[in-house]
Amino acid sequence: MFSKTLIFLIFIISLAVFSEGSLLYASAAVGETFKQDFGKETKSLRITRGDVEEILSAGKDGKYPNVKFSIDGVLTISPVTENDFGMYASTKEEKKKVEGGMIAVAPMTLQLVKKE
Repeated sequence: MFSKTLIFLIFIISLAVFSEGSLLYASAAVGETFKQDFGKETKSLRITRGDVEEILSAGKDGKYPNVKFSIDGVLTISPVTENDFGMYASTKEEKKKVEGGMIAVAPMTLQLVKKE
């Protein structure tokens, strides 16, 4: 019984540790340039700023002219403004078929906060 409980606890702890594997935290000061590489496979980003959500496609203009997302998957914010802090999530989802099912990896997500 003890070994089952121990295995269960190890599983829960490892799940808690590794579940944020695709979540990045970054900070930037207002006025500076910020860059983040989401990878060439990423073709669009879901940007959430407060209650406002936007889909920014690679190589296209978005709602804010200071935010660019290149066809190479690089997010550039120049200059960073108060409006730019929020969540930037890749819309790319990786799935792999395995025997008896499928494994999906959560897309990379960036939480951009104001540098103090």
